[in-house]
Formats: sequence, C-alpha cells, structure tokens
Amino acid sequence: MAKATYDFQTSAQPETVYRAVSTAEGFAGWWCRTSTVDARIGGEAEFRFYGGEAIMVFRFDKLEPNRQVEMTCIRTHNANPARQADKWQGTRLAFEVKPGDGGNTAVHLQHDGWAETVGEDVLAQIRQGWNHFGNSLQQYVETGKGMPYDDPPA
Repeated sequence: MAKATYDFQTSAQPETVYRAVSTAEGFAGWWCRTSTVDARIGGEAEFRFYGGEAIMVFRFDKLEPNRQVEMTCIRTHNANPARQADKWQGTRLAFEVKPGDGGNTAVHLQHDGWAETVGEDVLAQIRQGWNHFGNSLQQYVETGKGMPYDDPPA
C-alpha cells in the first residue's frame, strides 16, 4: 500500500511534539493556519487550503499523550479538481513520538491508506508535501516557528 513518511529526531520534548500534532495552535504553527481542532477521540480536525477550495476533515482515532496521534480523513471538499483533496478521503495520518538517540525525541509521521486508483503522480505530490511539512513540524517544535500553509492575502 502506498504511503508517505517523514522521520526526524529532535531535542524538543515529547509533550511539545504531541501538542504540535493534536491542537489547533500546533497544526496552525506548522501545517495549515486555517484549521479547527477538537482533540478528543471521535473529535474532528478540519484543514482548509486555497481559500477553501480544498478541505480535509479528519477524525481523531487515537490520542496517547506524548506518544501517538492517529486520525482518519472522513470528509473532503474539492471545489477545484486540480487540488486533489478528494483523494484524501479514507486515508490515515499517524504521528508516533518515542525516545530517540542521545536523549532526543524520535518522530515518525506516516500518511497511508491511499486508494489503488491514486496515480503515482499524485502520490509523488503527497510525498513532496509531507517532506515540506515534516520539515516544518521539526522547525516548529525546535524553534516555535514552522512553515505552515497560509492563504495569500486577497
């Protein structure tokens, strides 16, 4: 099954990483400024891109403080087919946080569950996106400043 992954080690504490992947403030700091998050099992997180042309809504399936977050994309809105948001429905996004080398924190991001019909060109875009946002997550937990998506001013 196709997947996108990103791994890094950081001096940031596990609770810092966990907050980054389980709160509206955290997601806004590294992934998407226009997000709403209800971080509880069954709660939803909505991420809006391109002025709302692409929206992905995830349901929290697992929340283990300072260890693990898993969520499933349950709804999408795709006003512009070029944005590919509809391809995300049914996919799973997971973050694992555990002790790393030399007292560091190891972080594993995995996005899987892509339909077999999703082409390699789309998967390449997804992997490229997670390379950017994985790097953004690492910068955010280490410096407090990531590189999240932000709609340009109108």
